[in-house]
Amino acid sequence: MVEEIKQTFRGQIKGSFKSIFAGIVVSKGDNELVVRGNYPLDLESYNVKIGISESSEISLEKGLTMVKNSNHIRVGDIISVNGNSIRSLFRPYSPHNSIFATVRCNSNCLMCSQPPLDYDDTKEYYYMWKYAISLMPDDVRFIGITGGEPMLMGDYLVGLINDLTDKFPKIKIDILSNGRTQSKSITKELLAKIKSPSSVIFAIPLYSDFYQEHDHIVQAKDAFYQTILGIHNLASLGFKIEIRIVLHLLSLKRLDKLADFIHLNFPFVYHITFMGLEIVGH
Repeated sequence: MVEEIKQTFRGQIKGSFKSIFAGIVVSKGDNELVVRGNYPLDLESYNVKIGISESSEISLEKGLTMVKNSNHIRVGDIISVNGNSIRSLFRPYSPHNSIFATVRCNSNCLMCSQPPLDYDDTKEYYYMWKYAISLMPDDVRFIGITGGEPMLMGDYLVGLINDLTDKFPKIKIDILSNGRTQSKSITKELLAKIKSPSSVIFAIPLYSDFYQEHDHIVQAKDAFYQTILGIHNLASLGFKIEIRIVLHLLSLKRLDKLADFIHLNFPFVYHITFMGLEIVGH
């Protein structure tokens, strides 16, 4: 069994933090990390250093103490600190990094592993990730964008995608999206501003060929028709499409008909994935 690598930690604050902090780990001792970074929401560069310690003391004036389960963090990792909460943002030695775009979503799937929250965090995540991208090494080849529904970032999402493709011309970006917002003409115009659509794969769930079944599973009226139009709009802009099918009691009963529907209506899709249920969330 693979040991779980935790992404979030908590500690006790020492010193003061004006806003969300993000930075790169520059050194690691026996029980303390030193992180150099800035406060991205302030839009200024401060070149701040903080300490993150397993013990009750740190060598620097500000940081977090009594932090547990962070032994796997290495020099070069990028992390953020928000209050007493630490989040691991990027690991240069791992091919499985992702950008968490927002906790918000316009669907509420019956089996969602990341149930949405009604809190607009898009601005703070944008500035945090924009700064984190500037800290990433120059050889990043793959990254995911997830949430929540990343499309709710709007212009911020387009900005992050263009930042990624500008810095990493060979990168492949997987975006987990329900495809609904992409049905709107204004969103199609927005996505046309992405400089390298061939670098982006939109992974979109479709659970039935029958609109009422799909709408029930995602708990959103007209979601089926919005998703279908969204997929075609994305394809017309040159994006690759992956269709995702989570297998459970409600989606299994029309699986053969859904296969026929995909074959007839989406011959252009890049990939089709069958997925199991998560053990967390709803």
